[in-house]
Amino acid sequence: MKKTNEFDFVQAAESTPVESRKLQHTNRLIDSSKARAIEIMRGIGQAEADDKSQLIAWIDSGKAEDLIQLINRFIDQETIKADAQFLGSASEDELSKLLESRRSDRSKTLRKGPRSSVTVCQQYIATMYAELLVREAWGKPYAGGTTESVVDEQDLDAVKRKIKSLQSKKCRLNKTAEFVEADRIELEAVEAEIARLSSFRPKIAAKTAVKSADVSAIREALQLVQHTLSAEELDKYKKAGLL
Repeated sequence: MKKTNEFDFVQAAESTPVESRKLQHTNRLIDSSKARAIEIMRGIGQAEADDKSQLIAWIDSGKAEDLIQLINRFIDQETIKADAQFLGSASEDELSKLLESRRSDRSKTLRKGPRSSVTVCQQYIATMYAELLVREAWGKPYAGGTTESVVDEQDLDAVKRKIKSLQSKKCRLNKTAEFVEADRIELEAVEAEIARLSSFRPKIAAKTAVKSADVSAIREALQLVQHTLSAEELDKYKKAGLL
């Protein structure tokens, strides 16, 4: 395909690698999202020079929020709602897996460089559009920031891993938040997400205390969040030998 400019993707439907078809709705989700990505790329290619610069900048930023802005320039909310209707029969577990799969694929395309090729760019936009469809069907709109988690709140190990990951990020942001406004805002989001996830851990531990053999993991979890527990809860866990 000969391009007349850096974003002349009028015929962007090249063949792409085989995608996972393990989940019931994956095939249709990927295909419909790729079709919308082609539509968006055509729109970028036909945009005026000044407008095109902003559209491309949203792609180059690598930020999900900017990619959503790009999508919203060409696809309205009613269209997203209509496109998401086929996911109405999907279970919550399937929606969670579909969301994680699309986010993982977007990370892979981001590492390659969203504009390294027509195919990669199409996949980059399509994965975000697919995520918006899943979120629409699930009733969980994008909350912004890179800290948002899709974690099984009843899985102590998953919550623990996510909190550790966020704590590492918090340490990094602490070094720059005082000087960089964007990092300060992200730090606040990270702290809020840590607090949100931490709130689930006493509930999980309480259900798991008798059943789980890994008492040391429960003790560690409770020690991390003991400042959030009431006096009654603290007393209960101390009597159980967990604090």
